[in-house]
Amino acid sequence: MRLSFLYFILSFVLASICQGQNTHYLKVNSGPKMDFQSMKNSNGVEIVKHIDYSFSIYGGKRLSKDISLEMGLVRHDHSTVFQLPSVIVNEESIPVFEGVKFGKMKSYQLCLIGSYRKSIVKRWDAYANIGLHGYLSRNSLSNQSSSSAFQRIKVVNGDTETHSLEIYNTQQETKIIVYRADLGFYLNLTERFSLDINLSGRASPKMTHSFDVRYQRDYSPVESNVRVESKAISLGLNVGTKLRIGKL
Repeated sequence: MRLSFLYFILSFVLASICQGQNTHYLKVNSGPKMDFQSMKNSNGVEIVKHIDYSFSIYGGKRLSKDISLEMGLVRHDHSTVFQLPSVIVNEESIPVFEGVKFGKMKSYQLCLIGSYRKSIVKRWDAYANIGLHGYLSRNSLSNQSSSSAFQRIKVVNGDTETHSLEIYNTQQETKIIVYRADLGFYLNLTERFSLDINLSGRASPKMTHSFDVRYQRDYSPVESNVRVESKAISLGLNVGTKLRIGKL
């Protein structure tokens, strides 16, 4: 499926939602998410699970009492945090690059979602979504401040040991489709205004981006070369609002 064709379909749906007389609601949400990446030839370098963030805005059209079609724009933050062998100084363990985010990237995605909603108790609705995303834009992983870092650690006799980590050989695929599935709840505060909370999982069948990592330290002849790959697998918790703007 060509991405240009997907954009054409999504643009057509968005125009229908925005121009039609039966535009029913708008949604805005954001929240933390966790990406799941894979590694090759770890050689003492590990990936640490950490939190990035996403932001989304959607327009929705009710096709029936319980079924809706949504079109949205999503911004995702992406990064990688590594766990490296600690340095022992005077029996104290000193972490290397602890919490430092490498390969920071922002992506903007256009999405099309089918939603099924069901009232469960007074003021509460449960819903399930399935959909797909296409990338509109992503900033490059290369030539940026998060592609390399240095850390100097004082060791015995006042000497300093330098640690360096560099990202190189970056690859980003352009014609990628990302699939998603959501489970969530609406808390209907008024007839038109609701709180929205959902758990969202996303993944692509193909590689979305990848890069090599080179880790070096003074006084050590060993150089770690690691390959990091991503299929846009993530799990996020989103909180936001839903505003009904059309007659249901």
